[in-house]
Amino acid sequence: MREEILSNLDNPRQLEKLYRENRRSFKREFNLIYPEISAHKTASIWNERLNYEQGDISWGTGADLTFTVVAAFIAGILAEIPKIINAVSFDYYQRNVAFIVFPVLMVYFIRKEKPEFKKILGVTIILLVSAVYINLLPNIPKSNTTILTCVHLPLFLWMVLGFVYVGKNIRIYQKRLDY
Repeated sequence: MREEILSNLDNPRQLEKLYRENRRSFKREFNLIYPEISAHKTASIWNERLNYEQGDISWGTGADLTFTVVAAFIAGILAEIPKIINAVSFDYYQRNVAFIVFPVLMVYFIRKEKPEFKKILGVTIILLVSAVYINLLPNIPKSNTTILTCVHLPLFLWMVLGFVYVGKNIRIYQKRLDY
């Protein structure tokens, strides 16, 4: 195997074929001869491929875990409000489903991005005005206004979440694309 590797350093296809035929043997022999051929570009690439070690998975800190558990608990409480106050659950969920998910996500990104106070205050006011508005709409059966508002409110809050996600500078196009 050693001679085959050495003779095919300029033939990537043949090296790949050798590797696929016997991976263990190829890796063992390659690692033994690598110090001799380390100046060769192909050898450097194969060394990285064969000996790459991934970093550990970051599970976050204890504070991150605590925040996640508390946020999930709060979202669960918000979802259970109709049972707590004996309300008609269909009307509640139709109007407030966006307020179960988006505020918790917004708090997460506010915590992560640490935007300025004015931005946090603006997002909070938008959430409160939206919640009051959607819940003060009259309950008229088959009302197109209520239906359209219930459809568009989650989209609007999704846009506000994107604003929070972008963080401090909204002009950074890469953050907007990432969202």
